[in-house]
Amino acid sequence: MVSLFSSLDITVKNLKVGDYIINDEIVIERKTTQDFAQSIIDGRLFKQAKNMKKTYDLCLFIIEGTNLCNTSIDIHPHAVKGALSAFVKNSFIFCKACLASGLN
Repeated sequence: MVSLFSSLDITVKNLKVGDYIINDEIVIERKTTQDFAQSIIDGRLFKQAKNMKKTYDLCLFIIEGTNLCNTSIDIHPHAVKGALSAFVKNSFIFCKACLASGLN
């Protein structure tokens, strides 16, 4: 597996937005389902998204977990679905595999 990435130029540094940057065009933000729900409540998610969109051509959220609507955070499932809908409408991409469960 390591040889698969041996030809990549990887730099580790603090970023102003996102968790990963690819070719200065793509920004990736990783969140757990807990953090995703909490960031909707405190407004951080929308600020992060706005800053990502200002700087990068393609914005991707990877949400780690199996059920976005069933966290220990007290948030209504409609709030989660509304946030996802708003982001998709504004050309954000979400990791499909992570979202398949819990949004029926």
